[in-house]
Amino acid sequence: MFSNIFADEPHDHAADTSAGFLYPRKEASNEALARLLQEQGLSNKEKKLDADKLATHVAVKEYRAMQALAQLFVVRCVGFFLFSVALFNVLAFFEAKTTEERYPCALSVIVNLVAAMHYRTIAWIKMDRSLTRTLAAYAIDAARYGEWLVTLVFLVRKIYFYINHDPFDAHRHFFFSVEAAVGTAVAMVLLGALARLGTDEMWDWQSGGGADKNAGVDSRAMRCFFFGGIPFAGSLACLVFLLVDMTNASFHMEDAFLFRSFFLVWIVYPVIALASILLRQKWCSRDGSPYAGTNMLKDLSYGLADVWSKGVFGLWTGFTVFNVALFGAPAAAPYAWASPPPAAP
Repeated sequence: MFSNIFADEPHDHAADTSAGFLYPRKEASNEALARLLQEQGLSNKEKKLDADKLATHVAVKEYRAMQALAQLFVVRCVGFFLFSVALFNVLAFFEAKTTEERYPCALSVIVNLVAAMHYRTIAWIKMDRSLTRTLAAYAIDAARYGEWLVTLVFLVRKIYFYINHDPFDAHRHFFFSVEAAVGTAVAMVLLGALARLGTDEMWDWQSGGGADKNAGVDSRAMRCFFFGGIPFAGSLACLVFLLVDMTNASFHMEDAFLFRSFFLVWIVYPVIALASILLRQKWCSRDGSPYAGTNMLKDLSYGLADVWSKGVFGLWTGFTVFNVALFGAPAAAPYAWASPPPAAP
């Protein structure tokens, strides 16, 4: 299963020094490495030099493998949790007695199942050592944006289903229908994907190209601005519209702190995306490859945000069907508004 991660690496357990992904092993030179250099007709000095080079190579490969396995641990945990939430909501769907209970359960199944499949894809990408670090990070983010494009369609509908405003007459709104909010969410993801995938996080916007270096700088910078900076700003604006509208719509809902947290946590996504862009500008290898720390930051931050906004949201929906409270919050159900509805915030 992990053969790609450890491909072409000598095995020598006697040299293990209890190192982990946070710091590399102290040493790797040992008798096993010396045996690899036998019968080559080298002098003792040449053998020592070659052994040291090979030892350093093995240490670096093991360190990178440990980093990959640590990232794989995070991805697997998040994926298994989301998959279990999807299964739990399948059971809740068949246990539910009314459409008001079945509908959000069905949405939760779709959201968490698609998200779990996306994490499975990320795990396979991380185990494919034939990809360069840049291509692996690019493929992983492509999978992320593809998943967000699908799941947000159902998440937005689920949120407004619980808010239960139709035709949105009790708040100052940006959207006159749920479909308009869904369309904004789709535009948000597409614009974000254009900024991330179209310009590879704009990491080389100052690099020149062609015979005229100055023209190359201007041309690349302009492309990054129009296909990276502007789409990212547009994506952020769409998120602001969605969050403001959802907050206003749920403003008068009582005991709705847990419910609001499921969409307010979306702030994490652009923050991490922006942090990744800035880190890529400041700290990256010569070819623009993101460091492993940046990938771990994404895996942890996006994973925790997905766990809360999709997984815990789904648990709240399923627990309600079985009459179990989550964090002492009210049951998950369309909010019962007073008549006439309260004034707009």
